[in-house]
Amino acid sequence: MPAISINSPIYVGTPSASSQSIQLSPQDALNTTILFYNGSTQDVYVIESTAAPTAVFPTAANNGAQEGKVIGPGMMTTFTKREQRQYIGFIQLVAGTGNLYICPGQGEN
Repeated sequence: MPAISINSPIYVGTPSASSQSIQLSPQDALNTTILFYNGSTQDVYVIESTAAPTAVFPTAANNGAQEGKVIGPGMMTTFTKREQRQYIGFIQLVAGTGNLYICPGQGEN
């Protein structure tokens, strides 16, 4: 897993059953690694975009029709991110409680 500096910025969102997004700073949008911690009680679907996205939780009805990842409750994971993707969209299928923590940074292999 790529390492991210302890001094990387952190963004916090409160996921719900409605689509939400967080805009990264222009500098953070240049980073190619992003760490997520799902501190909520439900799965969270996340997606990156160049504009504020409308996140739609994946179901069998939209198999293969969208990009993004689902992060389980209490899980921390790191993904690669495309440069210039300044927005992170997120949604829960069922609203829970808790926060989604997002840390963009430069990774090391």
